[in-house]
Amino acid sequence: MDEGSITVNEGIDNKKRTTDLKTSSSFRKIYIDKKLSHKLNTQRKWQFENRLLFGTKYKLTDYVFTHEDGSFIIPHRLGFAFKALINHSGLNLPVISIYGARHSFASNAIAAGVEPSVVANILGHSTISTTYDNYVHVKPEPIRDASTLMYNIIAQ
Repeated sequence: MDEGSITVNEGIDNKKRTTDLKTSSSFRKIYIDKKLSHKLNTQRKWQFENRLLFGTKYKLTDYVFTHEDGSFIIPHRLGFAFKALINHSGLNLPVISIYGARHSFASNAIAAGVEPSVVANILGHSTISTTYDNYVHVKPEPIRDASTLMYNIIAQ
């Protein structure tokens, strides 16, 4: 993690093994805002404090989220933590999986006018079609708007 960005360069499976990423596009740098950067730096400080406590038993990694001893958290467990975070956020949010949040991000980013190629890059997709085919879910409002537009054109 650099100031203002997170580098994605490997995966983790549910058997606590690091894995190669699917495609060369999966290797990427994700830019983050100052607020998130500050929160992640707080996480890094917590890891450093734990490193001092655990001494030689601390597992040195470059992962953002780890157990107290530095070992990485398997994706399955991150999912539980993510759902708990949503439940305790005090916000009226639906409880979704991390993958659901990824899909929501893609759909909302496209709806907000973010270029599809940028969304594909952030998600690590090698083609825009992967993003559209698997991650972007059209909301009903644009469909209604398109229908109204076509009706108005035909009615003229």
